[in-house]
Amino acid sequence: MTMRPTRPPLRSARRTTLVIAALLALPLACSEPEIESQASHHVKVFEVGKRATGQSRRLSGRVEAADESTLSFAVGGRVVEIVVAEGQDVAEGQELARLDEEPFELAVEDARSQVNSARARLVEAEATFERVGELVAQRAAAQKDLEAATAALTTAGNDLKAAQGSLDRAQLDLRRTRLFAPFDAQVLELAVDPFEEVGAGAAVVRLLSVVALAFDLLVPETLIREVDHGAVVTVGFPTVEGLEVPAVVTRIGAAAESGNAFPVTVSLSETDADLRPGMTASVTFEFAADGDGPAYLVPLSVLALEAGLVAEPDPDDQARGRDAPVFVFDPEAGVVRYRMIKVGDLRGNEFVVYDGLEEGELVVSAGVTFLHDGMSAEVWEPRR
Repeated sequence: MTMRPTRPPLRSARRTTLVIAALLALPLACSEPEIESQASHHVKVFEVGKRATGQSRRLSGRVEAADESTLSFAVGGRVVEIVVAEGQDVAEGQELARLDEEPFELAVEDARSQVNSARARLVEAEATFERVGELVAQRAAAQKDLEAATAALTTAGNDLKAAQGSLDRAQLDLRRTRLFAPFDAQVLELAVDPFEEVGAGAAVVRLLSVVALAFDLLVPETLIREVDHGAVVTVGFPTVEGLEVPAVVTRIGAAAESGNAFPVTVSLSETDADLRPGMTASVTFEFAADGDGPAYLVPLSVLALEAGLVAEPDPDDQARGRDAPVFVFDPEAGVVRYRMIKVGDLRGNEFVVYDGLEEGELVVSAGVTFLHDGMSAEVWEPRR
C-alpha cells in the first residue's frame, strides 16, 4: 500500500498517534505465523454500529446584550420626573422619564388659535370669491376684481395649511416630552437628574435588552472554516446549573484577532430570567464527521498492533487519517480476517473509523495478541 503524505492532523488525531505509538513499543509478533492449532481461538468481538456524528468543541466567552440603546428626548426642556431607577427591568412601552409639559401645551394652544384664525380667513375669502364671481357674471365688477379674489382665496388656503402643520408639530413635540422603552430591557444608566435642563438629543437613559442576548467568543483558526453563518449551537452557563439555550451564529469575523482566533457572535434563540449581560457562558459546536462516507466509533482495544504497523498520516487526505490493522470475525467461515482500516481522531477510549468497516461487522476487541489472518476462532460467551 502506497502511503501519501498529509498535513498535520488535529490535536485529537495527535492523541491517537501518541496512544498508538505507546502501544507500538510492545514486542511485535514474529513475521512468520505460528502453526495453527486444531482448537479454535476464543475472541471477544465488538459489533460496529455506533456512528461518529462529528466532533464537539466547547468554547468560552461572555453574554452581551444584542440590543443596547441610549435614549434621548427629541425636544429640549426641563426634566420633571425620572420614573425608573438604574438596574430596574422595564417592559416595552413603559414610561421612563418626562419633561415639563406646560411650555409645549401653550405652544399647542397658540398653534390651534392660529389654525382657527386661518380657517376664518379662508371662509371669508371663499365668500368674497363667490360674490365677486357673481358680479363679474353680471358685468357689475371687473375681471381684475375676480383675479384679486382668487389670489386672496389661494393665500388663505395656504395659510390654513401652514397653521395646521404648526399645530401638528406642536402636538408631536408635546408627545415627545415623555420617554418610553423601545423594548424589554434593563436600565443600565441614568444620565440626567430630575429638574435638570436637557437639550434635544442629549443622553437620558441607557438600556440593555433582557430578551435579545448574544454571545461573543473567539474561534481558533483551525476550526473557523467549520463554522457556518446560521448554524445552530448550544450555549451553557456555569453559574446557572442545568440551563442550556439554543443559539444561532449571526456574525463571523473576517480577520483574526488575538492568538489567531476569529471573533464569532451567536444570538440566543431563547432567554431566561437568570441570564444577564456580562455572565460567563460556553458554546458547544458540533462539527460534521470528516470524510464523505459514514464514520464509526470503535474501542481502542481492536487495534491489532502486533499484526502490523500503523501507517503515517496521509498529508493529501487529512480527513481520512491513517491506516491501522484490525481483525474482523467472519461468523459464516468461523475465522478471523486481517484488515487495514482508516482511523482518525481519538474520543475518550474510542477512535473514529472512516473507512474499512461496515455497520454490523464484528471486530475482535480482546484476544488479538496471537491472531493471524485466516485463523479459526469462536466468539467468547460469558458463563451463565
